[in-house]
Amino acid sequence: RLNAEGWTVTVYDRNREIGGLLATGVPPFKLDKSLLARRRAWLEAAGVRFELGTVVDGTRAQRLAAEHDALFLGLGAQNPRAVALPGQDKAGVLDALGFLAAVNARQAPDLHGGQVLVLGGGDTAMDCARSALRLGAAVTLAYRGAESRLRASPSEVRAAREEGTSFLFEHNPAAILGGDRVEAVGFDTPGGERRVACDRVIPAFGQ
Repeated sequence: RLNAEGWTVTVYDRNREIGGLLATGVPPFKLDKSLLARRRAWLEAAGVRFELGTVVDGTRAQRLAAEHDALFLGLGAQNPRAVALPGQDKAGVLDALGFLAAVNARQAPDLHGGQVLVLGGGDTAMDCARSALRLGAAVTLAYRGAESRLRASPSEVRAAREEGTSFLFEHNPAAILGGDRVEAVGFDTPGGERRVACDRVIPAFGQ
């Protein structure tokens, strides 16, 4: 809109592609990334400049504010909220947004033949489950509430189930178990404590 009003607009982004979470957080099977490339080309043709791969820290932000008529911060929320879950520092624990970013960059770990446990019940959890399936893993998704309380859209839940994800409901994670590496997750359930074996865990709540 600013460009259309005649302003000279420069966008600074630490990523090397435009789009924020559309580029790094949405799996390729849900969004054709060529759409973002076309949008960038269209915006550049209209006069918008992009400075990609550029980190803007506090010092640089002050300089940009002094050099421009206006500085707009559209940073988004791309860091997971810290969740107190014992054992989350073990090898084999992958944070959801980092995992999805690796998937988008084609740098995802080899999960073929592995047992992946995804913790959460939102769209991000479904994206992680479906991505792990495509990387060759057997995937189980554990949610602390009842199925009726899943926050993910019904179409995402249906797709995850149809593609092979197993679901555990009313499983509240208590700890990630194992030595240096993940071996299982301990849950509190209505029937008591339960241990579910796995070799990778993707906490996908608290985004």
